[in-house]
Amino acid sequence: EPGDPRAEITLDELLRMSSGLEWDESYEDPNGDVLKTLGSDSDRAGYTASKPLAVEPDTEWYYSTGTANLIARSVAEEVGYGEELTDWIDEALLQPLGITKVEHLLDETGLHSGGSYINLTPRDFARFGLLYARGGIWDGERIVPEGWVDYSRMPTPTTDAVEYGAQWWLDEDHPGMFNASGYNGQTINVFPEEDLVIVVLSTAGDSRDEEVREELFDIFGV
Repeated sequence: EPGDPRAEITLDELLRMSSGLEWDESYEDPNGDVLKTLGSDSDRAGYTASKPLAVEPDTEWYYSTGTANLIARSVAEEVGYGEELTDWIDEALLQPLGITKVEHLLDETGLHSGGSYINLTPRDFARFGLLYARGGIWDGERIVPEGWVDYSRMPTPTTDAVEYGAQWWLDEDHPGMFNASGYNGQTINVFPEEDLVIVVLSTAGDSRDEEVREELFDIFGV
């Protein structure tokens, strides 16, 4: 509404988790924001959109699955909800990569949870990572707009203790690498200079996934 300071939030700030919207990402609290939304099929993006500002936009970084849901809704506003959305995802992104088996889990509004619930095989997660390792090009065809991959791995200024780009994690211990990190240690680790992608799927919920990743990094010399 006119005068609402949340209207000043940009898509860049959402992508970089610097929107300033109030959010609790704690997985210990069943009444916290993240579990309340992930455990429900109701309007997840609407839940986040109803949150007040905790700080001024673009001044503080904190991870928010709810923010990813707002990004997903911004896509759906362009291409449609429900079957229109899943058809667009399949035709514009997945099918060109040879990904044919995907489970789309939508909420009651017909929207993907932007931060969760994308089920693919390890090889198909690797295909997605390889698309980013090669700058958004697949078999000579540009799938992702030129410059988007570089933008995605550009460090976010408002981060302190962590390294984060635009929906991708960065790692100062492995310069040049960026990764997508999921629940319980699932990761897509992208090494563009080596034309390498390492996928680890895990339900461990402890440090074992980190140990496996580091062993794999050592094996491949990255």
